[in-house]
Amino acid sequence: MAKKDAAAVKKEKLYPDAALTPRSASRQEVAEEAIDAAMEVAPNALRPVLNALKPVIGVALSAWTASYPYLMRLYDVLIVAWAFAQAYHLDQARARLLSLLRCAA
Repeated sequence: MAKKDAAAVKKEKLYPDAALTPRSASRQEVAEEAIDAAMEVAPNALRPVLNALKPVIGVALSAWTASYPYLMRLYDVLIVAWAFAQAYHLDQARARLLSLLRCAA
């Protein structure tokens, strides 16, 4: 058995769950393992549903991971838009909206 270096031992102590999911495992594999674990404790009526979710959940996780930065950017733009919409003078709101549209493009 190969001896572990000090950094690996320290990482295992800080993040004990990291060893459970290796970096090489794909999201699909991790999702399937989680569903398999859930099937062991799920009632018999839910097992076919969980089994049908196996191919879908990995794709959904990948889509969520890919779209998350864009959703956060949209949220930031909406926060700025809401702040601009709170103008006290309606004549200033039109100019603010136009400047917001120019910045977002």
